[in-house]
Amino acid sequence: MTIDDKVINNIRLLSCAMISNAKSGHSGIALGAAPILYSLYGKQMNVLPNEPNNFFRDRFVLSAGHGSSLLYATLHTLGFPVSKNDLMSFRKLDGLPGHPELNEKVGVDCSTGPLGQGVAVAVGMALAEKMLEEKFNKPDIKIIDNKIYTLVGEGCLMEGVSFEALSLAGNLKLNNLIVIYDCNLISLDSSTTKTFNIDIKLYMKSLGFEVFEVMDGNDFVGINKALSMAKKCGKPAFVIVNTKIGFLSDYENSNIAHGLVLNTEQLENLKNKLKINAIDNFELEKEVLLQLEIAKARFSFITNNFDKKNKQYKRLYPKDAAALNNFISGNYKIDYKKAFDYSKSNDNLSSREMGGVILNEFAKLDNSIIGGTADVSSSTKAYINDGGQFQIDSPNARNILYGVREFAMSCMSAGLSLYGFKPFASTFLVFSDYMKNSIRLNSLMGAGVIYIFSHDSIMVGEDGPTHQPVEQIESLRLIPNLNVYRPCCFKECLESYSQAFSNNSPSAIILSRQQLVPIENANFKDIEKGGYIISAEGKGKLHAVIIATGSEVKLAVQAQELLKNKKINVRVVSMFCEEVFSTQTKSYISGVLGNLPTVVVEAGSTKGWYKYAQTVVGVDEFGGSTKGEELYEKFGITVERVINAVKEVINKVK
Repeated sequence: MTIDDKVINNIRLLSCAMISNAKSGHSGIALGAAPILYSLYGKQMNVLPNEPNNFFRDRFVLSAGHGSSLLYATLHTLGFPVSKNDLMSFRKLDGLPGHPELNEKVGVDCSTGPLGQGVAVAVGMALAEKMLEEKFNKPDIKIIDNKIYTLVGEGCLMEGVSFEALSLAGNLKLNNLIVIYDCNLISLDSSTTKTFNIDIKLYMKSLGFEVFEVMDGNDFVGINKALSMAKKCGKPAFVIVNTKIGFLSDYENSNIAHGLVLNTEQLENLKNKLKINAIDNFELEKEVLLQLEIAKARFSFITNNFDKKNKQYKRLYPKDAAALNNFISGNYKIDYKKAFDYSKSNDNLSSREMGGVILNEFAKLDNSIIGGTADVSSSTKAYINDGGQFQIDSPNARNILYGVREFAMSCMSAGLSLYGFKPFASTFLVFSDYMKNSIRLNSLMGAGVIYIFSHDSIMVGEDGPTHQPVEQIESLRLIPNLNVYRPCCFKECLESYSQAFSNNSPSAIILSRQQLVPIENANFKDIEKGGYIISAEGKGKLHAVIIATGSEVKLAVQAQELLKNKKINVRVVSMFCEEVFSTQTKSYISGVLGNLPTVVVEAGSTKGWYKYAQTVVGVDEFGGSTKGEELYEKFGITVERVINAVKEVINKVK
C-alpha cells in the first residue's frame, strides 16, 4: 500500500465516521470516489488551504452533492479550515450541512444537491473564466488561468439540465472545464442498466468533449494521469472513472450502498479492511500527517507562483491590475440612478422596452454586467446593444446566446455571479417554471443573478394560456431571499434595475409586453421603499386603500378618480416590490396602509395578497386565446370591478 493509498483510506474512514456519527448520509460515494477527490485536491488543483477563497484558485463543484462528507473529509485532511469538531457536527444543527452550501472560507465553491445543477453552474464558471482571460491576460502574463472541475454521477447525467449545459459548453469550446464522471452504474433504486443505457463516450464526443477513461477507480496513478491529460487536451474534458459504490462495505456495487450508514460493527470492519491503525476514527494516522507535511510544499509553490505573477502584473500593467482588483473585491459602488441619462426615459413604452433602455445605460456604467436570454432577446429586450455575442473567438463579448435552455441559463448565471460578474438571465415569465429549482438554489446561496421576465400577465393575449402567466409571480415571491419587482412606469423600472444590480442577492424583474399608460401627477417620494403612496387621497376622511402593481396601477388610479365622484376617498399604493416594502419600519408600513379597508389589484394569482387586503382583484385560473383586453374584461381586471370591490370592503368593515 502506497502512502497515497493510505491517505485515501483515511479519507474514506473519516467520511464514513461522519455519516455514522450523524446517523445520516451517503457512504456509497464516499467509499467509491475518495481517490478522485484526493487526486484533485492533493495533486491536480491549484488551491490554497490557507487561502481557500483566493480568487486565482481553481474551482471545484460537487454536482453529486450527496457526497458532501467526502468533500469535507478531503478538505480537512489537506489542511483547509475544516476542523475535527466541524466533521463531528456534520448534519447537525448549525454544523456542516448535509449537502454542500457555498462557504468560500472553508473551500466550498458552490451550493449543490439537486442533481445536475452543479455541472451547469460549473459551465457558467468556465464561461466567466474565459471572459476574464480575454479581459485581463497579456501575451507575457496569464494572470487568469483557472480550471473548473466538477464531479458528476449517473443521477446528474440523467437530469436534462446537465446536457443543456454540457452541449453549450462543447459548442463554446470551454477548454478550461473538466467534468469527472464517477461511473458506478448504480442509482438509489437499482442498477442504471434499467434506466440509463446511453453510450456516454460517444455522446460526450459528439458534444465536442475530449473523453478519457480510467478503468479502475482505485487506480490513483491512472486517475492522476487522466486528469493531467485532461488539463492539456485543448477541449472541454470528460473523464470517466469506473468506481465501485460502497467499496469494501458489505453492500459494494449495490444500490443499497448509496445511502448507507454503517453501524459501529460495520465501521470497525471497514477500518480493518482499510488497514487503519488510528484509535479515533476522526484522527489521521501518523504516516498520513507526515505525508501532508510534504504536500504543504506543493501548496507553497502554488502560493509563490500566484504572488510572483501578481507582482509582475501589477508592475507591468498597473491600470489593469487596479481594474482586476476592483473586480475581485467588488467594493466599487455605482449610483446607477444618479448616473442614468434621463433623456432616455419614456413612459409611453412597454416596461420590457423601458428595461432594455435601462439595461444598456447601466451596461455603459458597469462592465461587470453581462448576460443573455433563452433565445428571446428580441422579445424581452434584454440585450447589450454594443456588447457582441460570446463565442470562443469573441470572448470579450457581453451577450451570451444560451439557446432554448432556460434551466441551464439560470444555473450558469449562478456560476457567472460566483466569479464576480453581475449577470442577467431573461425569458418569458411563464417559462420561469423551467428555472424555478435553480432560482431557489441561487437564492439559497445568495448568487446575485438578475432575472428579467417579460410578458407578465394574461395581457399576452392570442398566444393563449400556455404562454399566459397566472401563478408565476406569486410562486417567485414565495422564494426566500429573492426580491420580485413589477414596475408600473419608467421611474419604477429604473428603481427596480438599480436595486437589483446594487444587491448581492438575486432579483426578478417582471415586465410587460403591452405599452404602459403614463400616470399623471404621480408622487415618487418614497419609491425606494418598494411600496409607496403613488396617488394620495383627497382632503377629508380616508375610506380605503387600493394596492396595485405593474400595469394595474393605472387602472387603480382611474378607479380612484371615479370613486372621488362618489364621495369615496381612497389612496393608491404602488407595491412594485413587496419584499423591499416588508423590510421597512412598522411606522412607515402602517403610515402607507393605514389599517383601512384594502383592495389589491394584480393580474395574477390572488393567494398571497390577503395578508394586506380583504379583497383581491386578480386571476386564479388559466387564461384564453384572444386579445389581452378581452381577457382583462372576462376576468374582471377592470375599473368597474375595482370600484365595486372598494365599496364591498368598506361595507364589510362597517
